[in-house]
Amino acid sequence: MTKTEKETSKAKNLLEGKRIVEVRAMTHKEQEALGWYSGSMVLIFDDGSRAYATGAQGSSACLTVESKDETSKIGIIY
Repeated sequence: MTKTEKETSKAKNLLEGKRIVEVRAMTHKEQEALGWYSGSMVLIFDDGSRAYATGAQGSSACLTVESKDETSKIGIIY
């Protein structure tokens, strides 16, 4: 299994079947906690988990998914 396939599988397990109930800008407090100068859009799901983009460099990007049990970074390799 390639790295892209592994990351896609992880994303499916964490996100598929959930319903987005809110979309909002990241708060200043959230930005400060991450050490960021600017924020991202935050997707909030029906189970309370949330996802937000955590950057892109060159040809890769990352999505962070936070639930009450864990935080997972899903890297996308092009």
